[in-house]
Order: sequence, then C-alpha cells, then structure tokens
Amino acid sequence: MHVSHGGSHTVPSRLSGGACAVLLVLVAGCSGGGGQDEKASGSPSASATSESQVSADASVDPASGDPSLPSPRSVAGADRVRLSERQPRILRGFANEPDWLAIGFGSVWTLQGDGSVLRFAPSGRLVATIDADLYRPPVCQGLGVSDDAVWACATNGKLIRIDPATNRVTKVLTVPKLSEQGRLVTASGHLWVLTADGAELTGIGLTDSRPGKPIPLGSYCTDLAVGSSAALWVICASDGLLLRVDPQAREITGRVALPLPRNAAVADHVWVSFDEGLAQVDPETLDVLAVHDIQPGLSGGVRAYDDEVWIRSEVSPFLTRIDPASGEAVEVITAPAIRSGGDVVAMDEHLWATAYDDKVVVRLTP
Repeated sequence: MHVSHGGSHTVPSRLSGGACAVLLVLVAGCSGGGGQDEKASGSPSASATSESQVSADASVDPASGDPSLPSPRSVAGADRVRLSERQPRILRGFANEPDWLAIGFGSVWTLQGDGSVLRFAPSGRLVATIDADLYRPPVCQGLGVSDDAVWACATNGKLIRIDPATNRVTKVLTVPKLSEQGRLVTASGHLWVLTADGAELTGIGLTDSRPGKPIPLGSYCTDLAVGSSAALWVICASDGLLLRVDPQAREITGRVALPLPRNAAVADHVWVSFDEGLAQVDPETLDVLAVHDIQPGLSGGVRAYDDEVWIRSEVSPFLTRIDPASGEAVEVITAPAIRSGGDVVAMDEHLWATAYDDKVVVRLTP
C-alpha cells in the first residue's frame, strides 16, 4: 500500500501481497497549508494536554512538557510457552492475506487483502466468504462492527455494509477514507473514518449512511480506537500524537505526545504501541502511567480487555499478555514458524490471531 499526503511526514503502513510492513517517508507538495514539520531527531518526550489547556484547533509541540517517558518495564520475567502448548487450530488455505479481526454476531470476522471478508464460527469453521467484487490495487485496510452490521473497506474509496443475518453486502458507500486505517469504530451513532489524507475525522450515520461534517484534526493521522465511553482516540504517527476526541462536541479534548504511535486499544486505560514500546495511558488525566518494552512493530496489533491486554508482535514473540492490574507481562507465546504480522482478538474462551503473509488464522486457548 502506498499512501500520499500533502506535506512532509512519516507514516506506518501494513503492506499486503507478500510484502512486509515498512516505514514510508512521503514527501509531496503542500496544498492549502500542508502538514506539520517532522519532529527533530533524538528521543521525543511524553507530554499530555487536556481540554482546559488547549483549544480544539491549536497546535501542540510534541517535544514540550515532561522531559522523558517512564522507564520501560521488562517483559523478560513472563512465562514463555510455545504456540503448540495452547491447543492451536491453524486455519490455512486462504487465497489472500487475512489481517484485521473483529468480533460480532457470535462470529469472528477478518478482512483479506482483496477486500473480501471471512466469517468464522467460534469453533473455527469458515461460515462465509463475502466479496463485493470491487477490489482494485492498492489495498485498503479497514474492518469493524456496529450494532446491526459488519463494515469493511472493499477497495480504495469504497466501504461496504454486510448484513450478518444474510452474509450479503447491503450497501456500498463512496467515502474518501484513508486506506491505512485498519480499525473501523462506532460511537455516537456514527461509523468513524479518517478522511482528507488523515487530516480529518468524518462520521457516517449508521441509520442513513450519510457522512457528516468533518472534524479537523490539525495533524495527519492513521488509525482510531474506542472504548466503552464515547471518546474516540486518534493515532497520528507522523506528528507523534495520540488525540482524544469528543465526537458529540466535535472537539479535540486532549493530546498525548508519543514518538510514532501506531495503534491503540481501550479498556480501563488506553494502550498505545509506539516507537519505544507499549504505553499505558490514563484516559482522564492523559498521564503515561507506564511503558512496556514490547514492540508490536509496524504491522502488529494491540487488544485490551478489563483483565488482560494482548500484544500481537510483527515478528517475535507471537503474542504477549499483560495483566493490567499489576502492569506486568505474565505470558509470552512463541511461534517461530509464523513470520508475519497481524491482529489479535479474544472471543469467549479462545484467542484469535492472524498472520497475513503466512495466510493463516490461528485459534488458540489463552
């Protein structure tokens, strides 16, 4: 996947079609103002800015504030087990690269590189392959679930709505979504996508499928996360920012500076993979409470629950589990034969993970 932005900035990508994830430095001519400058070299600092300190359209220097991140917590003391010890069911034979995962309607869903969606029963049985037959290169990432539908990016500029009762595509929406955005999240009655090359956040009505007025972000952003509250969390890799957005008030209510954040998951805390590891962020104060020395990488994933946080690393280890109560890494699952990145999600008593270049979906007992 190749994504071009106005301005000069650095963007992480997941590549499909046998390629690994890389860091692209994209330089293009500015149009109508352009993006923020690259950060200076050296170790960026962590800083948080709440709504009381900054207006929604203000610029925040990621290098200001607290001079350093917390010292990383080592995962070296975690129990190490092999994937074979976790009763894995390794599902193979997929023509295209399965990557992003979502849970809904009693099933596990994954998006393939050609824009088709696979639906699995909890047992691991493949229930359906849903293909809108729209795909044209380059790859468009994006998968999510709302109360009554599954949403996916079938190809650049085209989102599809899948009815889980029939496994049929019921709507095709033309939306200039950023192709890199892998998490399609819902909040306040809308499906949220990054538009304008990641510089805006646009809500699509779940009832009428109409896009609302975009929310300007003041940064070039790459992915989203949402928890049980209405707040949206926006990852802006090139600007080194995690944004907290109130979608109802249409305001940026806080900013956290982290070097090259890549993806995030939300439970009691916000867990953000970034250039120096995994950050644990307080959703109210925006303080970085801890940093863990586990690297999901450019094409890894993070999934947070009340009692556990799972990290799917790009290369090794395959999976890492953190106990959010103690803040300690408690388990590392290795899989030397699996050599590509992917996603992770938990459903009932099983954990699911993808490895897109290996073209496998793994169901295991955590």
